[in-house]
Formats: sequence, C-alpha cells, structure tokens
Amino acid sequence: MLKRKQVTDFKARMALLLLSAGGSAAYMGKTAFGKDHFTSTHSWLALATATVATLNPLGGLATTFGGKKTSWQW
Repeated sequence: MLKRKQVTDFKARMALLLLSAGGSAAYMGKTAFGKDHFTSTHSWLALATATVATLNPLGGLATTFGGKKTSWQW
C-alpha cells in the first residue's frame, strides 16, 4: 500500500489568506468612500489571480476525490 506523502503547503495557504484579506480591505475601502469597484487593470488582474488561486485547490480536490476510487498518488 502506498503511503501518503507529507504535504506542507503553509506558504500557499498563507498567500491565499493574505490575498483574501487584502482584497477584502480594498473592497471595503472603496465601499466606505463611495467609489466604483474594479475600475483599473490592476484590480481586474487581482480578481483573476484570486480566482485562479481559489480554483487551483478545488481542481486538486476534484482530481483526488472525483472518481470512483480516491487517488492519493500525488
């Protein structure tokens, strides 16, 4: 039987957490001052980055648990 590899993804989780916190702060700041959201290229790139960073682990979960048999072969 294959042993499950030890996965340490602290940096990735911390990056996603900080990305979420920064995005939330920017969104709430815009709301507080009554400004429009997503008006610059930088904000759209940040949204795309956040989307990809969120979909990446979901794709991994789908690959691992998506079939009839769970595949722990990372």
